[in-house]
Formats: sequence, C-alpha cells, structure tokens
Amino acid sequence: MKISNFVKASLSGLKALNWKSSREIRSHKEGEIALSDSEDKFRLVFESANVGKSITLPTGEISVNQALCDMLGYTREELINKKWQDLTPHQEIEDIQRLLDPLLRGDKDTARFMKRYIHKNGSLIWADVSTAIHRNREGKPLFFITTLIDITERRNAEEEVRLAHERLRRFIDSNIIGVIIAGPDGKIVEANDYYLSMIGFTRKECEQNMINWRAITPSEWLPADENALRELKDKGACTPYEKEYERRDGTRISVFLTDTMLPGPDEQIAAFALDITERKEAEDKIRRLNEALEQRIDERTAELRKTIAQLEETNQVFVGRELKMMELKARIAELEKKA
Repeated sequence: MKISNFVKASLSGLKALNWKSSREIRSHKEGEIALSDSEDKFRLVFESANVGKSITLPTGEISVNQALCDMLGYTREELINKKWQDLTPHQEIEDIQRLLDPLLRGDKDTARFMKRYIHKNGSLIWADVSTAIHRNREGKPLFFITTLIDITERRNAEEEVRLAHERLRRFIDSNIIGVIIAGPDGKIVEANDYYLSMIGFTRKECEQNMINWRAITPSEWLPADENALRELKDKGACTPYEKEYERRDGTRISVFLTDTMLPGPDEQIAAFALDITERKEAEDKIRRLNEALEQRIDERTAELRKTIAQLEETNQVFVGRELKMMELKARIAELEKKA
C-alpha cells in the first residue's frame, strides 16, 4: 500500500475513533445530566412532600425532610444524627426490626405497618409507615425510602371508641341488669346472660336468632310494648314500664323495662330489663296480708259492734230496771207518808 493511501486510511480510522469517543463522552454527559435532573426531581418531591419522608441506611442513620422534622418536633440537624431506634419506644424496637428483616434478607422489597415514634417533647406519635428498600446490582441493601403519615388523632379516636366499647361491654357482661339489642319486630340481636337466664333461653339459641321478645310476651302485655314503641319513635326513649314474659316452662316473670332507640337505619332498640318477680311476689304477699288484715279488722269491728249493741241492750235493761226501782221506791215513800 502506498504511504498516501496508508495515511488516508489511518486518518479515516482516527476520525472514526474520535467520533466514537466523542459520542461516548456526549452520551456519558447526557447520562450525568439526566441523573442530575432525576436527583433534583427526587429532592424536590422529597422536600416538598406534606408527609414525613426519610432515607434510612441499613445501619439506622437517616436523612429526613422538613415535614418529618415538624411531625417529631426536631430540627433537621438533630434528626440526621439519630437512628430510627432512637426515635422508637425501647420495648417496640424488636418488633419493628422483625418487620424489616424480610426486606434486609431480600424476601420482599416493601412493607407497611403502624408504629409509634417518640416526639421531642416525650409524647408518642402514631405513624402509618410505608417503606421500600433499594438494592445494588448484587442485591445488597443500600437504603430504605420511608413515608410516614401522622395518624395520632385517628389512633386516639380509635382508642377512645375502643375504650367506650370496652366499658359498655364490661357493663353488659357484668350482668347487673338484663341488656338486649332487638328490633321492633321482636328479633333479639344480642343479649347478656342475665337476660337469657331470666327468660330461660341459652346463648346458643340467641346466636342462632331463635329468640323473639314478642313471642314470649303474653298477649295482654303487648299493648304496653306498642305504647313504648310509639314513644320511642317520637322521643328516642320511652318511659320505664312493667310487663311480663312467659318462660319456656310456662311460668311468668315480671320485668321492669326501659328502652332507647339506637342510631342507624335498622331502628334497633337497646333495652334494659330488671327481673322484679320477687318484688312483685313480695308486693302481692303484702297485698294479701293487708287484705287478710282488713278482713280481720272488719270482722273484729263487726264483732265489736255486735258486742256494743248487746251491751247497750243490756244496759238499757239495767237502766229500765233502775228506773222502775226508783219509781217503786218513790211510790212506797209516798204511801208511807199518807199512812
């Protein structure tokens, strides 16, 4: 090959090499620019989020946004020097670590759970936590990206509801009084043991919806229930009243009832029932004793009146005799004077 041709070929190859190198350099710079743009976008989303955001290393060190600082009451400088374990109640660290272990092992990439954080002022903050782990090409964990939503108010409200339900449940299960939830059609939805024992049914029968308060109410007492239902619709509660139930064995019990209408579309009724059978029996016994006593009094009064009448009659006889004796004495005295 001639030198001129070799030079031309060499120059051509060098130009091609320079063009390839230039393209790689340009591609690399474009990649850097794209990566920088991506980082800027991520940083913007990270910082401007209105929920807590953190980037946590597997060892526990964290980077946080301002929303998380505001949530926990710390400055950014204070938080970045803390591990998540420092912000977690000591007795709960082990449980949270167990939730994170599958991510560290590579069994899963995301997790969601609720946990408590220690606020700077010492109070506890509930958070809904969503975390995702990022790995390198070899699968080694690099960092966690975590989102935290403050749910303290919701949890406090749930706790208040739970406590209210627990208090109500404790009252119902104490069996101080019969408690039922029922419909106006008579179907009993729930009843405590006091009520079931009172009417002679079992818990299983209640759970199988086999109890109907209308069916165990004697017909002569149903009008009292209807009056109570009308009052419930008008006022939401009814005036306490008495009625009877007929037990399975045919015996009757007397109860003292008060009802209130529960909120909701089902128009369910909460009723409190007190067994007053013994009181009614005692009242009936006292009534019978009073009737017997009144009868005895009437009888004794009649006897006394008869005795008084007899005494008056006897007294009148004696008085009549005395008057006659006085008249006789006066007559004798008059005759003696004339003699």
